[in-house]
Amino acid sequence: MASIIVTSPTGEENHYPLPKRPIVIGRGEQVPVQVLDDHVSTKHLQIRFDPSDGCYHALDMKSKNGTMVNNRSITGDITLADGDMIRIGDSTITFYEREFADKTDAFKHHKQAGQRDRQTFTFGDQG
Repeated sequence: MASIIVTSPTGEENHYPLPKRPIVIGRGEQVPVQVLDDHVSTKHLQIRFDPSDGCYHALDMKSKNGTMVNNRSITGDITLADGDMIRIGDSTITFYEREFADKTDAFKHHKQAGQRDRQTFTFGDQG
């Protein structure tokens, strides 16, 4: 089973294991994963598992502000890969292909993976 970590504009993080059934993410109170962000639509994004290819897919649900995956706007169904960064409104969703023992384990993995954004060289290093 896969999982996601949702990071709000305030930096608050929440971990959600993903079921095999479709899950809707949005600002609405009735959706399984609620994101409190004024730029997120009531029903913004769907993530679903496709048994025919064994992959999870993301689908923008005709949201007002759109959905970005790895800094690219999506208009249809897109296959997700481990570590994909999904942007809805001012919030970020990180997709992981693995299931974690608990949210502490998920956050530990997320923080380690997040180090890829750190600068790998300095301008003084002309090596």
